Amino acid sequence: MCLLCQTVAVGMGMDTSTSVNLWKDKALVEVNIAVIHSFQHAIVWSRDIFADIFPRDSFVAPMSSRRHLVRRNTLKREPATCRTYRACISCPQKQGVTIVDHHTASSNFMKHMENEQRLRGGCPADWVWIVPPMSGSITPVFHQEMAMYHLKPSFDYQESAWKSHPWKEHAQSGKISVKCKKFHFKQIARAVCLTIRFYRAALLRRIKATVLYATETGKSETYAKRLTEIFNHSFNATVYCMDEFDIEQLPHESLLLIVASTFGNGDAPENGEI
Repeated sequence: MCLLCQTVAVGMGMDTSTSVNLWKDKALVEVNIAVIHSFQHAIVWSRDIFADIFPRDSFVAPMSSRRHLVRRNTLKREPATCRTYRACISCPQKQGVTIVDHHTASSNFMKHMENEQRLRGGCPADWVWIVPPMSGSITPVFHQEMAMYHLKPSFDYQESAWKSHPWKEHAQSGKISVKCKKFHFKQIARAVCLTIRFYRAALLRRIKATVLYATETGKSETYAKRLTEIFNHSFNATVYCMDEFDIEQLPHESLLLIVASTFGNGDAPENGEI
């Protein structure tokens, strides 16, 4: 389709070096006009794509002097849309505001999607919002499958806090006041002691796990501490270096994990030798 549009545009004397002048859209409009004209002469009645979408006077066609824009079924609204869309692009540029056409935006999004696929393995996108409303079928995003999903954590729109928070207002003064409950030091100390007791009781019910490491450069120690942090979510895990651990405690261990490395010709680390 793009090759056909370029051939028609060159034949009509359009500048195809830039897409800002919307030569693809103009060429596509002329192709549609030619197809409908051919069908009409072949006694095959065809309706233009805007007949049911826009009212008859939705767009004022500035090219109404052309013969093929006088009749109703010759896409007279499409060239008017091209002129309107082109005006939306040119006017902000005169005021110093940068804006790109939908072909350039589609190409930029495809590059963005390739980068996201390479770096993060996915790019959430809504096809309905990405595909441009005009000449969408000749843009690369039209044929691209997209999946819409939400990444967390993210910044989302939410109702203003002063509207959703349950404020308590005085009936007479109308001032906003928030009552804060005050606690005495004894109450806070009792709560802390009770929390410590519950925490110790929960740790005692957990299965004890011991992580031993032997290292020469310190990398195994790093991995052992990470492993301890992970196991602390469900176990009572502790980490020791092998030369600091009492070997006589091995029969009493419920779960023992060893992280060790080698150096040189496969020799054991110095702190891992018995």
